[in-house]
Amino acid sequence: MSLKGLEVEVEIYLKKDGKKILDSKLWRLLKIIDEKGSLLAACREMKISYSRAWEWIAKVERELGARIVEAKRGGVRGGGMKLTEIGRKLLDEYQTVARRYGFTPIGFIGEVKMPELSIMGSHDPVLELIVEKVKRRGVEDIEVSWIGSAGGLASLMIGDADIAGIHLFDPKTGEYNLSYLDRYWLKNRVTIYRGYMREIGFVYKGELSIESFREIVDKKLRFINRILGSGTRILIDYLIEKELGPRGRELIKGYEWEVRTHLDVCRAIAEGKADVGVALKYCADLYGLNFTRLTWEWYDFAVSKTSLEKKSVKEFIYVVREEMKDIVRGIKGYKVVEESGRILEY
Repeated sequence: MSLKGLEVEVEIYLKKDGKKILDSKLWRLLKIIDEKGSLLAACREMKISYSRAWEWIAKVERELGARIVEAKRGGVRGGGMKLTEIGRKLLDEYQTVARRYGFTPIGFIGEVKMPELSIMGSHDPVLELIVEKVKRRGVEDIEVSWIGSAGGLASLMIGDADIAGIHLFDPKTGEYNLSYLDRYWLKNRVTIYRGYMREIGFVYKGELSIESFREIVDKKLRFINRILGSGTRILIDYLIEKELGPRGRELIKGYEWEVRTHLDVCRAIAEGKADVGVALKYCADLYGLNFTRLTWEWYDFAVSKTSLEKKSVKEFIYVVREEMKDIVRGIKGYKVVEESGRILEY
């Protein structure tokens, strides 16, 4: 037996309380963010998904109990991302330890080709169809990341996104999306295009009948949740507190299990890994699940004003204004109205 072709790979980890905090991949991600001021540029350089990068960062911040990155205001696109003081100390500590053991992590290598169009935000099957239409109009390199509505607005804030798909319910006003712009320093920095309405509710298998979160608790059903920052998660938390009180989340089995998309929720239920979740009717129908409506919600598009002159963004807006109604018609669980495709004033 020949040992030719064997490769040696050396890795160094920083740990806290036995848990891995930093390895060479995350160090490189932070290093490129530090050098380029952009999470998207770091993802393109490392060939990882934008959502995966956010997961890495969020995990470290949970373990440390501190932010390692933050928004950088100003610049051509209105911002960027930079390391916090803790993030920079973490970066320097890893590099010091690595060099002590003769290990040289690699940072930024060369110029990064940025996408023609960057769309981030909440998962939506119709938006996937819109993206395909835009591609047919000659926009080939489109970055799409399902990071939740709040993540989409955050990405607009730091200049990584051209467009964010959002459906953020405001319990104080009972309305969607517009009141959240101030929270992300986006007022007067984005144009909001009215999208479409989506039917969202409880999804579950045929032998069940579910009308409320109280039933989920009483029947001891296994719930599957959505990620923090998603519009669906905001709606879920609002309804749980309304029905069960401020500590109602503690009563729901499976509340801590989070997935990224509506399809992930339905897939887990169809496979018997969970009993109930909250998702779109469209996705429930795809998996043959039962559905109880909670509400019709607005899914809109926030477009960075600094991107409005890009050809790719103009093509996206054309599809939204001229073709979106035809795309949505006939799809169960969706509806368009007269104002769909129009700019919303705020």
